[in-house]
Amino acid sequence: MSRITEIQALVRYGLYYLTEHADDEAIVDNFDIYDVENGILTGKIRRTWPKDDKYEIAGKTYAGRTIGVVCRIIAAYEDKLKND
Repeated sequence: MSRITEIQALVRYGLYYLTEHADDEAIVDNFDIYDVENGILTGKIRRTWPKDDKYEIAGKTYAGRTIGVVCRIIAAYEDKLKND
């Protein structure tokens, strides 16, 4: 599965959170959460920061405006090391 497909699936299933900073930035540009979601769902990865596992996605809002969204994938896993 490509990274954009993975990110879009997480958005479709509501398995993400929007930081307060991202929400504030969206409000300044008159975007709401639906614009952010649609931007990701219609977008393509434009830029990456591999060390941070961070991606800039460029897409469209419901009204057809261009939107850029920077997202980071945070993984959680079972730690199989024994703590003694």
